Amino acid sequence: MSYKPLYSMSAERALIGSVLMDTTVLDAEAADITADDFYAQAHRAVWAAIKQLQAERQPVDIVTLFEALGIEGVERIGGMDVLGGFTSATPSAANAAGYVAVVKRWSALRRISAGCRDTIASIETDPGVDPTAVVLGLTKQMDAVSGSFVSKRCARVGDRLKGWYERFLAKADGEEEPGVSCGFPDLDERLGRLGADRLIILAARPAMGKTSLAQQIATNVSRSAGAVYFASLEMSTEDLIDRQIAQETRIGVQDVARGRMRPDQMTRIIQAAKSIKDLPLYYDDDPDATISAVCARARAQHRQVEGGLKLVVVDYLQLLGADPGHSSEDFDVISAASRRLKLLAKELSCPVLCLAQLNRKLESRQDKRPTLADLRGSGRIEEDADQVLFVYRDEYYNADSDQQGLASVITGKNRHGGTGEVTLRFRAPCVRFESLAKEDDR
Repeated sequence: MSYKPLYSMSAERALIGSVLMDTTVLDAEAADITADDFYAQAHRAVWAAIKQLQAERQPVDIVTLFEALGIEGVERIGGMDVLGGFTSATPSAANAAGYVAVVKRWSALRRISAGCRDTIASIETDPGVDPTAVVLGLTKQMDAVSGSFVSKRCARVGDRLKGWYERFLAKADGEEEPGVSCGFPDLDERLGRLGADRLIILAARPAMGKTSLAQQIATNVSRSAGAVYFASLEMSTEDLIDRQIAQETRIGVQDVARGRMRPDQMTRIIQAAKSIKDLPLYYDDDPDATISAVCARARAQHRQVEGGLKLVVVDYLQLLGADPGHSSEDFDVISAASRRLKLLAKELSCPVLCLAQLNRKLESRQDKRPTLADLRGSGRIEEDADQVLFVYRDEYYNADSDQQGLASVITGKNRHGGTGEVTLRFRAPCVRFESLAKEDDR
């Protein structure tokens, strides 16, 4: 009887090549891969060196890998030709998940095969062995294999209770507040702040100010809590900075964009530029970004900044492109993106604020205040979101509205509290939202 070798050299080489081409694979698709999952000793040595570089927060590339392995180590794996050949053997790092699945599958089969062989050998060398002991021994080995597929987040409630209680006491004593502040006290009160692991959808029709509100929240978080990654698929970084300067100075955004300034306004602009220059706010204005690209870049930024990201913003959901090889139908793309963003929030343990467009049908009805049914593209958005917020400005639709200069932020869904609405001041020329609670305190 002939036996098929339980490995795939091409998949092992492609997986290593994927990491060298795109190091975000290490924290994503290949996060659970260990050196023992590889069959080839050379590949085990290379993967161990890669994981060492990752643990030391060093860049992972051919140069650093050579240094980590050392001259003798490189010679043992077959020389520089082998080391340099990993990327050329890799069709695309975008297929990393597939390579991981193949490597993991063969690794599991090898361990199952080894366990069975050991069991057969023990029976043949000691025919008097107790069958119950044989079964228990084999079961233990198989459980160890199946355990490699069990989520590391799975834990008995009692094992997590101590950490929960310590955090609870810290909150009760005022030492720790859950989540991060969005910078609007009345909105914080409604939402319970921006909690870690949460996917928050901020939806509106065009011209309601959803990007401006998200940008102000991002600026506030970067000032008070830490780093923010802002993926803008609609506006360029230059346009976003125009708006940010307008919000900071209360100068009209059109005047800022066109450079029409009085001398006193120029002074305010210089001061505003200085105030935002060192903020840990990272704009990514790739208009063709896919959901995989956004998640990978957020992970990379999370690794690079001290303390990790405190907020991820995506503007906006329906503009995310389909990943290569996946359905490009709007429903499928939006459904997949919504789920991936929720998983990203859990993975990074930081809130994800995702903007979304509402259906045009809203414009044709008399009452234009948005509801959950107006979310455009997929019911999956509502399912995945922890909180759904709508921005509505009555003055946009009704010239004689008694809500001039005001905007309603409507909570359509809230897993962590009640629904309702918060009213904010909206200064349209400088696209700036302001908390009425702060006005009342003056």
